[in-house]
Parts: sequence; structure tokens; C-alpha cells
Amino acid sequence: MWSKISSCTGCGIKLQSESPNSPGFIPSQTEGKSLCKRCYRLTHYGELAPTPLSREAELKLAKNAISHSQLVLMLIDPIDFAGTLSPELIRLAQGKLAVVLTKMDLLPPIARTQEVVAWCREELSRRGARAQAIFPISSKNGMGISRLSSFLRKRAPSRTAIVGVTNVGKSALLERLLPQAAPKPTISTLAGTTLDLNSRPYHGGHILDTPGLTPEGRMDAHLCPSCQTKLIPSSPISSMLYELDGGEALLFGSLGCLINHNQTVLQVYVPGSIKLHRTNAEKAPALLAEAPRWLGGSCAKCPPKKWEEQEFVLEPLEDLAIAGLGWVSVRRMPTTVQAILPQGIRTQVRSAMLQKR
Repeated sequence: MWSKISSCTGCGIKLQSESPNSPGFIPSQTEGKSLCKRCYRLTHYGELAPTPLSREAELKLAKNAISHSQLVLMLIDPIDFAGTLSPELIRLAQGKLAVVLTKMDLLPPIARTQEVVAWCREELSRRGARAQAIFPISSKNGMGISRLSSFLRKRAPSRTAIVGVTNVGKSALLERLLPQAAPKPTISTLAGTTLDLNSRPYHGGHILDTPGLTPEGRMDAHLCPSCQTKLIPSSPISSMLYELDGGEALLFGSLGCLINHNQTVLQVYVPGSIKLHRTNAEKAPALLAEAPRWLGGSCAKCPPKKWEEQEFVLEPLEDLAIAGLGWVSVRRMPTTVQAILPQGIRTQVRSAMLQKR
């Protein structure tokens, strides 16, 4: 497994020149190159090709990497904690787990790093998980990378596995950790860019980049590849305050809504690409069903949605997190909300991540 093979430096897949429509294809006349056709077209033309891996294959590769590694870096996006925390990977990595909080630069400006780290540690503890360390980072601006690098050099594991769900930022982190002259992994907003274990030399050992594990119950599963990219923020997420009366509703584009039963104040944290629309409760279901273009969030190419309703009783300083979308935090007074979301979307009521602000 760990012998040197001719693999794509971008996604890790074994290169082949026999089947143009299969993963890892590279034309025979480009012998000596190390980037497969899929990664080349993704890098140079932004061509989105869906991953050929099943979830079972993704999980098998992650298990393989974890079992052969002395240290496991599990990446979690605090903006989408509910959608990027994988109980399966946590169970597999127990005893050698370190957590990397990615995309910290995309949290709202009011977020304090140590507050988010302490909150994350508490949430992990509630799930029976203990991390050797938690590293808040930004692969975009380099925040926290030097501290993580020092930890890895001091620990000096012979193999370190980087694991996490799709689009959490594994390949972007690997690019930051590798020497400048090293071949770079393919990075994109496409879920499932990495296709196989991608082993890279690192300070006398190896780092294993793994394919992202497709999460269950996340919003992007209900969107086409093009619309999925709208859920990945490129700038700090918006933080909007809404004072809602009973019988009012707040729509998240055409992706779902919350119907409020009592007067309350909600702080809403979602990517800026999501259009928030305030309306009355009677109009909300019809607007979701019609999905007018001005509402945004999905397009005609997205799969049709089957809606389901859930009711939540929320206390002040509690969050309602919606996997793959964001979260809302209740302020001042308790409320009861009815959520209308695509069928199967995971939700979580939790203590507020940003408690005092």
C-alpha cells in the first residue's frame, strides 16, 4: 500500500492511460507529468466533475489512513460544526486525535478565537471525544499554521492522517504545510476533489491527505454542483439581527425557513450568498414551493426537494444549527420555532457558540 506508485499529485489517484473516462487518466504523450486529466481541467478551466467514490469507499480509505497513522488531524469547520463533525471519524481516531478548526477567518468579526476553541472543546467532550490539542487556523491567510507545524515537528509521527468531511479544507491545509517547492494538491469548491490517499513526505515522516467523507444530512446534498458552491463562504459570514413577532417567518433563500411562534430576537449566521427574506407564516410554505428566482438558493438543475417540519423550543443563548447552512442564536427571551427544511437535514440545538455577543 505504501510503496511508491505513479499517482496524481493533485488528488492521489493512480495514473493510467488506457481509459479516458475513468479516474486517473493521463494521455500517454504526457508521460512524466503528474496531474490527471480531471485535476488538470479542474485547475485550469474550473470544470466540475463529480467524485466517482461511494461513501463506503471514502470511509474505507479514511479507516485505512487512520489505522496506519500515529496522529490524526481531524478538520472541523466551526461555521458548519453540525455539518462537518463526523462521529464515525471521531470514534476511529480516539487516542490519537488532534482537532483543526478551519476557516477561522470566515467567522464574523465579533468571534473571539479562544472563545470558539473553548466552545469546541466542550462540544467534543459532550460527545465523549478528547483531543490532544485544538488548532484554530486559516489556510487562506496562514493564521495558526506555524503553531500547528511546530506541534507536528515536535511530535514527529512517522505518519499523520488528515481526515474530515468534504469541503472542510484538508487539501488547503496540506498545501500550507508542505514546502513551497513541493507538488501541490488540487484545491477546489467541488466536493470530493481528493480521490485516494495522497501521501507526502514531511519532516522525516509522511502526511496522508484523505478523500473527504460525504456527510449525511447536509444541505449541499439537495443542490446541484454549481449551487453547492454558494454555501461555501469566501468572505466572513453575515450576522443579521431580526426582531420577529409571533406568526412571522424568515426564509433562507429557497433552502428552508423558520416560522416563529412568539415574539423574539434571532441572530442569524449564514453565508452572504444566502438571501434572507422576512415574511408572514402563511406565505412561507408557498414561497418555498415556488422557489422564485429572486429568492435564490437553488436553481432548476437542483433536485426537487421534499419538505419536512420540525418544532424546536429554544432558550436565550441557545443556537439552532442547520447542517450545511449555518445557525441562528436566540436572544433576550425563549421562543418556539417551526423549521421547514429539506427532508433529512440534520439540526442541532446547542449552547451558543458566541455567547455574550
